[in-house]
Amino acid sequence: MVKLQKKASIIIRTLNEERWISSCLKSVFSQSYNNIEVLLVDNQSKDKTIQKASVFDIKVLTVESYLPGKAINIGIAESSGDIIVCLSGHCLPTSNNWLRNLIRNLDNPNIAGVYGRQEALSFSADEDKRDLSMVFGLDRRVQVKDHFFHNANSAIPKKILEKFPFDETVTNIEDRIWAKEVIASGYELVYEPEASVFHYHGINQTQAKERLRKTVRILENHSVVPSRKASEKNSKFETVAVIPVKGNLPLINGKNILDYTVKRIKESSKISNCILSSDTKAVLDRGLELEIDYLIERPKHLSRSFVGVDDVLTFSVDQLHDKGHFPDIIVYMSVTNPFRPEGYLDRLVQFLIDGHYDTVMPTLKEYRSCWIEEKEGVRRLDEGFVPHDFKNPIHIGISGLATAVFSDVLYSRGRLGEKVGLLELDDPVCSIDLRNQFGFNQADMMLDEWWENNGKRTKE
Repeated sequence: MVKLQKKASIIIRTLNEERWISSCLKSVFSQSYNNIEVLLVDNQSKDKTIQKASVFDIKVLTVESYLPGKAINIGIAESSGDIIVCLSGHCLPTSNNWLRNLIRNLDNPNIAGVYGRQEALSFSADEDKRDLSMVFGLDRRVQVKDHFFHNANSAIPKKILEKFPFDETVTNIEDRIWAKEVIASGYELVYEPEASVFHYHGINQTQAKERLRKTVRILENHSVVPSRKASEKNSKFETVAVIPVKGNLPLINGKNILDYTVKRIKESSKISNCILSSDTKAVLDRGLELEIDYLIERPKHLSRSFVGVDDVLTFSVDQLHDKGHFPDIIVYMSVTNPFRPEGYLDRLVQFLIDGHYDTVMPTLKEYRSCWIEEKEGVRRLDEGFVPHDFKNPIHIGISGLATAVFSDVLYSRGRLGEKVGLLELDDPVCSIDLRNQFGFNQADMMLDEWWENNGKRTKE
């Protein structure tokens, strides 16, 4: 006889989790254990957490005057499952068997609850790597005295919670208070390392920085925690390219200049969709011929000379939101920067994710003398006449080539967030811009040949 799956009610607590919620829910709905319902209990998020989550088949609840135990109890009251699963909105299950491995421990009636492993991401802070690796080990254990428990990744039979509800008065550690009570009543707890999630922050506060740095480097060297070069393939960030165009587009060697930008986007394995935002019918018609995913007519007021690119980007992404599409990462690309190396877009997006940056921008290193004009005269930006091998370069940004930014950062700060990553280019030709006659002349002479040869080289 086939054993029927008990229904699991997955309660996800959120507060401004726009960056993580889509990846979290994609992982939840790809589980091999599929008799589930998902209830999102939101603490009045101010970003697009709810809009992005609502794309999925979930029930959205709101908690006011947030307390962790209160939020879970609100979800429990609206649930219909036999098992309550708690998952933080910024936790990402590491495999499709996460839920099955978590729940299987509850077949024993003396087990009051089970909590799973939490793994740091490669870009997690040093203290979080250290703490998560030390607390959440690789051995399964049954706890008969120890009342450590963690609701970022846990499962509890609903009948147990009806007998022992979470404390709604405490501001934190509601899980450990609950665990102490069930342990004292003769129940046991289970730690299950095969039910693992990625969790980008840890469970303790920052301590001595230098000692911490040395500890984590040792852990990394022995592969106990992910190294800074590791890549989190489980982070399912959806990426959309936006091409804003004002006015008509020129032809270079008989080709529409838009074609070069679209070709690089279609080659990318990281970019899922493309937006062309233009105020000109001929440009939108060319976009239709190129099978661009979203063609958006740009209002005339967004083409005025004093309107910045960030305003056009947010308008364009807003149009996507109106269609129920909420991308995680936006890649801005200008048609006037056609000298893009092959594979560079994928490197750019992965660099953003791996480094946990807000923004990543292409740059060229400049060692020559650099000056800026000010009211008082001119001011030198570089270090002066220092031998080349000893001089710190100035990094020249080439924003239009491709700038990657998380969507929540775009709406709060524009393209340039607080934490900026610079992805160096090794070919100065990439800086050619078609906004002036020199750029047009250069492109007319060498664009197709460069694409055939240099465009296939990328700096490793």
